[in-house]
Amino acid sequence: MNRNKILKIVAGSLAGVALGGALIYFNFVEKDMKSEIAVGSQAPDFTVKTLKVVDGVFQEGGEDFVLSKQDKVVVVNFWATWCGPCKEELPHFSQFQADYADDVEMIVLTYENTAKWLNNNAEAAGWENFAFTFGYYNEQEMNVYAAYGFTGAWPSTVVIDTNGEIVALHTGKISYEQLESDVKPLIPEDSGTTSPGQKPDGDVTEQKNWWKENALGVTFLAVSAAALGAAIVVSAVSTANDKKKKAK
Repeated sequence: MNRNKILKIVAGSLAGVALGGALIYFNFVEKDMKSEIAVGSQAPDFTVKTLKVVDGVFQEGGEDFVLSKQDKVVVVNFWATWCGPCKEELPHFSQFQADYADDVEMIVLTYENTAKWLNNNAEAAGWENFAFTFGYYNEQEMNVYAAYGFTGAWPSTVVIDTNGEIVALHTGKISYEQLESDVKPLIPEDSGTTSPGQKPDGDVTEQKNWWKENALGVTFLAVSAAALGAAIVVSAVSTANDKKKKAK
């Protein structure tokens, strides 16, 4: 194999690594940073089914939740039954809804009907008393989660003001205090909202997007490693060729 062919292979390998790095960046970092849905944009309207509680049992048939018909600040949280961090923050959200009932409407959404899970899972004991509304949507009809620009991050939370404008977007768990800092500026000072009650124990901190924090570094290391490997290969082949020429 002559040197030109080797250099072409090396160049192709580097180009492949660079392309892979670009895909990582634009799919996991840039896409997250420049989503069409952002703070200040109009919240996509949606209609979802809700669960009602009858004699302590979750049932289908709650009143449909239509975002555009709400006249309060709306907090939309996306969770899943398999998501531990999601379940950990729900008690905080319930307390928050109870404390700010006059000015806030909170709905907690999943992509499936969770009534059976809520009624039969020990983790959900007492959840029938939660103050917020449990809802669910059909991904084929409208994937509400995707409509708000989220991709693969649970839990995720959106705060929407009374004009239908997004004022906060969060990925990962958030605390009572964080949610309160987003919502309180949207509530009139003369609101009848009662003073916050006792918050559930446990510190809840917001999680970071690992790819967003590290993708550039990972890509740089990958490209550097590929370049070093290519240089070693070229040097080795060149040395071998020189030895062959001397042997002749």
